[in-house]
Amino acid sequence: MNRGKNLADQLRAGNDDVAARLAGIIKLKRNNLVERPWGGLRMLEYKGESPLVDQKKITGMGVGEAFEVASCPSDEESDAFPSTASLPDGSEISLPVLMSKLGEKILGPSLFREFCGEIPLLPKTLDIEELLSVQAHPPGNT
Repeated sequence: MNRGKNLADQLRAGNDDVAARLAGIIKLKRNNLVERPWGGLRMLEYKGESPLVDQKKITGMGVGEAFEVASCPSDEESDAFPSTASLPDGSEISLPVLMSKLGEKILGPSLFREFCGEIPLLPKTLDIEELLSVQAHPPGNT
């Protein structure tokens, strides 16, 4: 390991040895939480977090969504709340940066080429405290 640089810094710098070593041992952080005015507070308990005292009164927002895998810089929401990966030395790196370095190893050559290193799906867990309308996105609009 390069002295003074953690694994995330070495990966960002393009260290191929680190990239090869990490390809199979990357863990996404669980709590990519997004506040929404219609969100509740049950998501925090579900994800093992504690809400602020009177969070909804203070911020007017609850935690409406958890973006489980967000790595699509061309999508506005995914880009605003990218997932973070924890590396074995405790350092962290955003999933889009990780995909730019290891995307072909993670997705495989075919998917990597087809989606340009992005993950074009945004799986979410929702905590809906208020009724919402059903939303559908037409083809080509995510």
